[in-house]
Amino acid sequence: MKKKVAAVRQWVGRAKKIYDQLCAYEQALEGLANVSGTEPILKEFYELRSLELDCKTELSEVLSKAKLTPRQFSILNLHYLQYESWTAISKRLHIDRRYALQIHIEALESLAAQLDGKLGLNQMTA
Repeated sequence: MKKKVAAVRQWVGRAKKIYDQLCAYEQALEGLANVSGTEPILKEFYELRSLELDCKTELSEVLSKAKLTPRQFSILNLHYLQYESWTAISKRLHIDRRYALQIHIEALESLAAQLDGKLGLNQMTA
């Protein structure tokens, strides 16, 4: 089960990983404002932005159909779709940071069980 949970965690974190890459592109583009020759960077930026949006849309659909507690849903949504830190999430939900992390793990375990056989998780953990 741990491999499946790790695979689900990796899958739900795809958009955030892309977003982290996008930050470097945004910084580069800001530094190159009004400079010609930035088309390759812009092209890559828009491709990554589109991929990020696709990942977020797919995750949003999965979360909307998943059987999670309201807190589990909120934590997954805030962390993986809104990119909020654990500190910000714990403050927002008025819970201890460690408790937020515990709920996160439980939510991933629940999601892994519900998605068993979907999203190619069997191939990812084989």
